[in-house]
Amino acid sequence: MLSLLLAAVVTIPPAEITAYNMPDTKPIREPELEGKFIPMDELAKRSVVLQFQKILADRPKEGRAAKPGFIVTEKDPLKEAVAVLKGRKRRIDFTTDESLRLVFFAHQMQDDTAIDRVEIDGREITVHYHFIRKSTPLGRWNIAVIPLGKLKPRDYRVRYVQGEAVSDGLARPRKHNRDVVRRMICSGFEFGVKPADAGEEK
Repeated sequence: MLSLLLAAVVTIPPAEITAYNMPDTKPIREPELEGKFIPMDELAKRSVVLQFQKILADRPKEGRAAKPGFIVTEKDPLKEAVAVLKGRKRRIDFTTDESLRLVFFAHQMQDDTAIDRVEIDGREITVHYHFIRKSTPLGRWNIAVIPLGKLKPRDYRVRYVQGEAVSDGLARPRKHNRDVVRRMICSGFEFGVKPADAGEEK
């Protein structure tokens, strides 16, 4: 994990990010389920991938916005992310002794999303991503858990910034307009970090 003690911009590359269906990232693994015969109804309850799929296939209606991204801290960040997406209250207050992870997600659509890099610059945390246009109409969704490490005590603002789109080589790339991004991509948010000895409840 990263320990952010310097004032310089910290860059987190895709190789340090755990994600589903994103290039150059670490894939989500569920070794406890691999190579086993598990009834589908039980698998749907135990697999975080299948739970993410169900949640992110439920797209916001026209004119509505996707929920904000969020921070997770537990030992199993994927299960914690599932719980938050299902409705558990999102935490916005943390302490300096907690190792934080930032969640990015995209609802099901024709295009994939890919993270280029994540930058931590003082109070600003920026996730730079782009769309990958696919030639097949299959619905795709994406989720990523980004290690931020232990942060300095201050208030932070998270932004998700769309970059230049690419394609799979068969389809013409497109940069989606603000309405599509607002509906399909998690929105930015703010959170705070306090000194660990400030008595903040976890």
